[in-house]
Amino acid sequence: MAYRINYVDSFLSPQLIAVAETLADAEGAARYVGTSVPELADRLQVAEDPLLGVALRVVQPPDSLDSPGGLPVIYLGGTVAADINWQAEAIEALATHPVVIANPRREQPIATDADVVVQMAWRHRHLWRCDIAVFWFEGSEADPAGLVELGTQIANPVPLAVGMTPEYPQAPAVRALVGHSLAEQVVQNSLTETIGCAVDLIRKEAKPVVSLPFHNGDPAISAFALRVMIAALREETPGLTMAMNELVIEATCAADKGLDPCLLARIHAGIDRLRVDQGDPLGWAELLEVCNSLDTY
Repeated sequence: MAYRINYVDSFLSPQLIAVAETLADAEGAARYVGTSVPELADRLQVAEDPLLGVALRVVQPPDSLDSPGGLPVIYLGGTVAADINWQAEAIEALATHPVVIANPRREQPIATDADVVVQMAWRHRHLWRCDIAVFWFEGSEADPAGLVELGTQIANPVPLAVGMTPEYPQAPAVRALVGHSLAEQVVQNSLTETIGCAVDLIRKEAKPVVSLPFHNGDPAISAFALRVMIAALREETPGLTMAMNELVIEATCAADKGLDPCLLARIHAGIDRLRVDQGDPLGWAELLEVCNSLDTY
């Protein structure tokens, strides 16, 4: 089990600044950053990271997902029927990939209206929290909840893998909906192909794994890349938002190159300010000071 030290940005999104192999090392790194840059202390978070220990976790009703611990969350939407368990095949196929799987299939049948309410709340909560949504439809009856969830996700920026059997009763309508809303999205004809698409998405969504101590990697190369990206930022320049997002990604990737995590945390803090106000002088000053400090590597 590894531990991530994150800077929690203004969107409440944890941004990686370092990883330690033990809880004591992680807490020590967080104290170091908090002491060195006190104004960032209340934005630091130490979280378990199962990437180096557990390859797969599955959560099903009535259990709920509390924390993905740095892993992408994949939701298995679509047909949920007592006599059809495609989710088991999907879970087996994904067993070697570092993900948390939210599987809405209940092992105990729904007996009352109250159970229906609880089940729908579970599905809504976990679909909302996922990084990847997989929808597979089969059987002779349409699943209203699954179809509604697919319609909801089409309007969201969450990567999708969609498939169904040719005999599925709502196949023409689903294909038309997906084709109209997401022209680039391919609706697969087999579960194997659908899971293959999900695996490709998992690789794209995977979080980088990094480790302390600081001597790992080549800090000079990473510091140079960050300096170039910071220097390329220009106040009120078209495309500034995209450039800031790319800098956040670069700072996350730099966490395994031996850079001082204080500098990475300050980059995120500066970007935080500029996201609120692209003319914030303190945000620009923060990035400029970091850029100067990176010159020492």
